[in-house]
Amino acid sequence: MSWRNREPFDYRRWGHEQREHHRRYKRYVEAKGNGFVCQECRGRGGWVEPVLDFGQGPWFDCGFCEGTGLVTRWMRGQWLRWKAQEKREKARRQKAKAA
Repeated sequence: MSWRNREPFDYRRWGHEQREHHRRYKRYVEAKGNGFVCQECRGRGGWVEPVLDFGQGPWFDCGFCEGTGLVTRWMRGQWLRWKAQEKREKARRQKAKAA
């Protein structure tokens, strides 16, 4: 049985593993020199979500680059494939709506 399936869930261990994964990922994309700028967040690593009219809201890390601003070649391909699929679906919906 994995530690992830046990009750109660070990959030401290999960947090540690997430931080270590992020540290390894950041080191990998920076050291290999094959890190592309993330197109989803435009290299910022995330975005601020505006909350009503109160100005700045909470910061959210980008899910594609994990807050680093850089992505691997494979992740860039996944992002391009996802955007192409979105574009095809949007065109299909517009075509169905017009008919």
